[in-house]
Amino acid sequence: MCGIVALVRNGASPLAQLISFAFVALLVRQQQVDLNIMLVATGAIGLLASLVLFEWARRAVRGRLFSYIFSSDAPEFICRDGPFASIRNPFYASYLLAMVSTAVMMPSAFRFLVVLAMVAYFTAAAVYEERKFARSPVDHEYAQHRRFRLHSSFSSVSSKRSWRNSPLLR
Repeated sequence: MCGIVALVRNGASPLAQLISFAFVALLVRQQQVDLNIMLVATGAIGLLASLVLFEWARRAVRGRLFSYIFSSDAPEFICRDGPFASIRNPFYASYLLAMVSTAVMMPSAFRFLVVLAMVAYFTAAAVYEERKFARSPVDHEYAQHRRFRLHSSFSSVSSKRSWRNSPLLR
């Protein structure tokens, strides 16, 4: 809870604060949950993968100015390092993976609703950022990077897959 208070005091936008509230909501216990060892193991693997992805992305952007979610700044560079070579925003992907993993470990309708709401939230954020890049000084460079990433990352996947064009992967 201290992290949420710090976010409010440090001036993070209300939209950015929503991520913290969603994580807290996932951990709220509404009822007794009987843990299934297979679900817990699956969720634990997902949480570990989420942590690895987040740390890989964090190291890739170390020392660079990255903006908060839904900020109005103009992008000044294209990150092609680490997981950014294949995933548009590995931070968002790691958050969603952690949320899904938590919901898998302790399944409830409420937790899955939180996950669905956060999928919509991060998709909206990704679309917003796509528009920011389109209006930025690096728009041409970003368009080339997007084309290269889609062709190189998914060349073995059929072009008929609709998820290939997801804003979270662009």
